[in-house]
Amino acid sequence: MQKIKLLSIVSPAFNEGAALARLIPEMESVIPVLEKRCGKVEWIVADDGSTDNTANILKSAPDFVRRLPLEHKGMSAALYVGVMAARGEVVAAMDADCQNDPADLPAMLSLLESTGADMICGIRNHRKDTLLKRLSSQVSNRVRRAVLKDSIQDAGCTLRVFRADVRRLCFWPIHGGHRFVGPFAQLQGLHVVQVNVHHRARVGGRSRFGILDRAPAVVMDLAGAKWLMSRTLTPEESGEGGKGKGAHE
Repeated sequence: MQKIKLLSIVSPAFNEGAALARLIPEMESVIPVLEKRCGKVEWIVADDGSTDNTANILKSAPDFVRRLPLEHKGMSAALYVGVMAARGEVVAAMDADCQNDPADLPAMLSLLESTGADMICGIRNHRKDTLLKRLSSQVSNRVRRAVLKDSIQDAGCTLRVFRADVRRLCFWPIHGGHRFVGPFAQLQGLHVVQVNVHHRARVGGRSRFGILDRAPAVVMDLAGAKWLMSRTLTPEESGEGGKGKGAHE
């Protein structure tokens, strides 16, 4: 991979003012490390119609922070719009609630370069979530792998680094799409590498949906994803042959 001129980091955010107040200084610390490999770094915060102090926090943030104001449509929509708005040749996705550690990004970027992969997917190590949430995630991952026949271990981990030219193969404008980025990438024949990453307790705010609230949507999203994959053109059929299966083999 040639030297990266611009790395875009995308974080969907809804009422994460308290978390962003902590995350911004952390990003200020990691940006110089990333810039040793990149000419420049931009951090796009896709503000999903926040009603707290998120906008004010971002207004006083350093120049590398770019707020993308959106109507409240949910995480999948915010992540999709943010990723499509990214200007870098390489893009990273990361939660805004401080549960992902930006200190993992330099190693993930190095891995993308050294392996020639299309995407590096994080696997949350020693998760700092409730037991119920961890068990729910384990069940969801096992069911999804059985249905879609992918091998992504932690599809719910937002922390990923990928080449911008493959984003349209794995980021789709569908409800719940953020849960299927890794599986879609793999099922499209992209070279996906998985790596353990840190996981931290949430800072401020709260998870927007409980397990019981989310379960019906997850089932419907999985059924929809299965149908979409059965009807999707291969990269070769869609004219994306150089970016799909076999591109790095």
